[in-house]
Amino acid sequence: MARFLFGSHAAGSWEESSWSSGRSLGFPHRRVARLLGGIKLLCLSLGVMALAYCGMVMVEAAAGQARAREVLKHLRAQFLAGSWSHSSWAPAPGSVVGSLENPRIGLSVMVLEGTDGNTLKLGAGHLTGSGLPGGGGNMVIAGHRDTFFRPLRNVRVGDVIDLISPEGTDHYEVVWRRVVAPDDIGALQPTRRGVLTLVTCYPFSYIGAAPERLVVRAKRVEAAAP
Repeated sequence: MARFLFGSHAAGSWEESSWSSGRSLGFPHRRVARLLGGIKLLCLSLGVMALAYCGMVMVEAAAGQARAREVLKHLRAQFLAGSWSHSSWAPAPGSVVGSLENPRIGLSVMVLEGTDGNTLKLGAGHLTGSGLPGGGGNMVIAGHRDTFFRPLRNVRVGDVIDLISPEGTDHYEVVWRRVVAPDDIGALQPTRRGVLTLVTCYPFSYIGAAPERLVVRAKRVEAAAP
């Protein structure tokens, strides 16, 4: 088998001598050198373009997070002044819902309304129609595993995740984490009790479209603190 895959020593010697002669294979040395040089240049160009794109995405995301934090501060000030109430809150697509915080795992991300691709580039996304801060039910928030929700790889049962909204801060204690198939939407169903459900792709180290989903469920342990 080894001889079949890699060839015998004699075969290897023939290939080396044929390649080195160049003309016997129809590829002069200069043509081969130009071809290899072109490939190297193409790979370098693609690498530079990829790095530039990643840099642009990161800058855009950071700017979006900064703007969202300022908006949250403004909404919070309106609530304290009595000019904003939860009863009149119907988040528009892309608008600020709140922020998720857990210093232990390094989680600190603004949550925006919606889970479309553009929204998830700028922050975590609140699943439209699911529970909202300050209310009951199952609040579902999704995020990318390679950006904003990467800290979830270290989350564990008992961790407390703070959800900061215009009304104040809700505290959620993680009660379980599970890896499920992409079409398993059981954890997204409505609940009577106030819970927080975080969803991201899994495994974190997977290259390409991840085959599974990590679901983190947390229960609300305190009402919103002013």
